[in-house]
Amino acid sequence: MKKQDRPWDVIMSICEWIYKAALANLLWILFTLMGLVVLGIYPATVALFSVVRKWQTKHTDVPIWKTFKTVYFSEFKRANKLGIILDIGILLYLANVYCLHDFSGNIRIAIAASSLLFLFTFLLIFLYIFQIFAHFEMSVKDYIKNALFFGFYYFHITIFMIISLAAMIVIFDVMRWLPVVFGAVVVAFVQTLFAQHCFNLIEKKKSKKQEIHQQMDGGR
Repeated sequence: MKKQDRPWDVIMSICEWIYKAALANLLWILFTLMGLVVLGIYPATVALFSVVRKWQTKHTDVPIWKTFKTVYFSEFKRANKLGIILDIGILLYLANVYCLHDFSGNIRIAIAASSLLFLFTFLLIFLYIFQIFAHFEMSVKDYIKNALFFGFYYFHITIFMIISLAAMIVIFDVMRWLPVVFGAVVVAFVQTLFAQHCFNLIEKKKSKKQEIHQQMDGGR
């Protein structure tokens, strides 16, 4: 009987995770709209990444609604403070691109090169910033600084993250209904998966250093 029950258990587990993912994605949309998008998108995104992080750290039974709502309201100010800085960065990039039409020759090349560099740097920040926000508590400046650190230091992991997200965009383009139901939560899950791996590597390095120091102290 146990062997016969296993396929059914697998089906039930898959259905449960589909429900959880759809619910988390729906909450992200609703709470974003509740903040009139501009004030809601960053707290909602932080709340979504917090829920996904719980799942990936084996807290699979976390109450989604309660966790999402608690994080959304408790981090509303801090998330929007971060959001303002990110929005300013986006506006600066758009202004840079707009200025390309007013210049030519070497100046235009210089502006284009600086715009590409700025875009690349900004992409690294966006790839890690929300996972770091959900995982650590620090100043906004340190969130940005650490996002860049992880982006560059674990560049090989960053490349795999970008490839995975690009593959998802292709899938979303083919299956247009998918991003509406699961888009945000799938993106958050993939980004958190790679970022959590980076965090684990950092923790392992810290543990090794502590062990070495303890051995040295013990030898004395």
